[in-house]
Amino acid sequence: MITTEFVGECLDILDLKYNLLDNGAIAVSFYDEDTFPYQIVTMIRVEEGPMISFSTRAVDYHPQGDLLVMANRHNCRSHTPCCYIDSDGDVTMDRVYVIEGDVSPHYILENVIRPSIFLPLDAFICFEMTDEELNARLNDQDNDNE
Repeated sequence: MITTEFVGECLDILDLKYNLLDNGAIAVSFYDEDTFPYQIVTMIRVEEGPMISFSTRAVDYHPQGDLLVMANRHNCRSHTPCCYIDSDGDVTMDRVYVIEGDVSPHYILENVIRPSIFLPLDAFICFEMTDEELNARLNDQDNDNE
């Protein structure tokens, strides 16, 4: 069963700073100026053991253009994290897992928590890119790896 304490231990392993909020949620915040000039904040909620959710926003990030078109384009490109525009017009990246049965703590760390924290950063970086810009970026990365 997943607990808030277990998630905290995983965040310690990942060397991430976090706060336990009064409502039981965990707030994780990080900033990587070299890749994206906005603070990334992820709210993590553990509910009834088998469900864990991650909701990520970039503080003060207000992309120009049609946000719904960009969110739909993101959701067509990638199945995770799911993107939506909230009632305040903020871009939000979400992931939800229901974990039932026997799953190792290592699996939860590596396949649930780690990607749920770090994949939204890449999603925000690519959010405003056209398909052509994204393909050019991916090709550049492939060439750098050769």
